[in-house]
Amino acid sequence: MKNWASLQKALEYVKRNWFKVFLISFILYVFINKDFSFSVNLNDPDPTTTPGVQMEEPGKKEKKKNHLLTQKRTIAQKPKAESGLFDRIRLPFIGGGRSSEKRSELAQIDKQVKQAYLKRFAHVAQNEQKKFGIPASIILSNALLHSFAGQRDLSLAGNNHFAIPCTTAWMGASGTYQDACYRHYESAWSSFRDHSLYITKNQFAHLTQLKSDDYKGWAKGLEKAGFSDFGGLAKSLVKIIEEHGLHQLD
Repeated sequence: MKNWASLQKALEYVKRNWFKVFLISFILYVFINKDFSFSVNLNDPDPTTTPGVQMEEPGKKEKKKNHLLTQKRTIAQKPKAESGLFDRIRLPFIGGGRSSEKRSELAQIDKQVKQAYLKRFAHVAQNEQKKFGIPASIILSNALLHSFAGQRDLSLAGNNHFAIPCTTAWMGASGTYQDACYRHYESAWSSFRDHSLYITKNQFAHLTQLKSDDYKGWAKGLEKAGFSDFGGLAKSLVKIIEEHGLHQLD
């Protein structure tokens, strides 16, 4: 009976103060749910993060991706190492050193490399012979000797296949090798043409009186006129010509 009486009093209280009861219940509901949400946030980390890993700033990930792509493009754009007969060796510039040492270095070049070089420029040499009267054999042997079959720095960097130095009249490009100035050309053909002009003028002009098949006379004349400081120039040129049968091109 006491319980029933207490329940009736409680109901009457609620009827008289229903608004207060509703307000208190609402406040308790909000407080309980807020606390529950706070607990969930503490126990369940943000699924977009990983424990122990610091999140990157907005845009930083994209910048990193772009940087990697740039690196890949740079690597892809790098020229591949050349391959072939002419890339087997790389010799220093012909200047300096004794002539005997130079001849020894030339002898060490693979025979196939020499033959490929001579074959590459044979047609150019024959055209120069027709225009200037210089034996094609002299042109080819002189180029082979002074460029070491295109392996010297001067021929690789400046297309100078004859080690022709700068002069006061030279207005073209040039490069310095072992403290000396040497001519640079846009192409190998330009080097061959300038060589023809160079050895048919000034102290070499008298050589044009020789026959276009007199390679021995041209070889001796180039050495005597001081074409280069290569000791025994005439003997070296003749040896190259006869060893490779270049006189057949004259």
